[in-house]
Amino acid sequence: MKSDDLQSDGPMDAVSDGTASDVMNDVIPRKRHIAAKYDMPPDHLAYLMSRPRRTIRIAAGRTFVRRGTHLADMLLVVDGWIARSQYLTSGARQISEFVLPGDIILPSATGDQATTSNIEALTDVTADLIRIDLADQRLETLDIFVRVHEADAEELRVSITDLGRRSAVERLANMLWRLDVRLSADASAGRDGRVLNVTQETLADLAGLSLVHTNKTLKWMQDQGLVERRNGKLLVASRSKMKSLCEDMR
Repeated sequence: MKSDDLQSDGPMDAVSDGTASDVMNDVIPRKRHIAAKYDMPPDHLAYLMSRPRRTIRIAAGRTFVRRGTHLADMLLVVDGWIARSQYLTSGARQISEFVLPGDIILPSATGDQATTSNIEALTDVTADLIRIDLADQRLETLDIFVRVHEADAEELRVSITDLGRRSAVERLANMLWRLDVRLSADASAGRDGRVLNVTQETLADLAGLSLVHTNKTLKWMQDQGLVERRNGKLLVASRSKMKSLCEDMR
């Protein structure tokens, strides 16, 4: 499947900086997030934001790119949560990464290179499909691809460490803390009680734990004043306690 199969608000047009995602009224926070996460120089960020693009909307629960298919354009998340995942022969899902607002998903590097994971919308998602091609050999393009690839590799390294060498409490604490930190690029940074758009089932799939084990571990964390569960969602009740716990686990 190519990105052209995704629901679009219209054709891909050349845009000036800040017009593609103004429907969300948050161009500046997204730019700050991109610059911080990918350590992107201002001129390269300006080049990225000036590329032809179109805005798409993806319904919650939809797997819009399946493993072994193709993503033709770069995808910049404007709003909502996306997961990269694999499905085991048993039918169990293993989530390898959350893709959050301001994060980038690279297109297939070549015409015959397929994606290696499923990409699914955990919530309703708004995103920009950005037309950018390695074949143009521009320094800005090559640099953007390298920076995003390196950030993805670091996320994968941390996930492998969590799954292979940490207890259930350590896994969930570190995963929830990293999610809260990643979301801190938003205006609500630094406050307790940030609601995370992740269910217990989704968190269990990320942590590689059974739903029962995940529930027991979250219950312990709730008793310690680390998290709260509200309307089926999780929130970090005390950022200072969560940070201290994660630092003690290093």
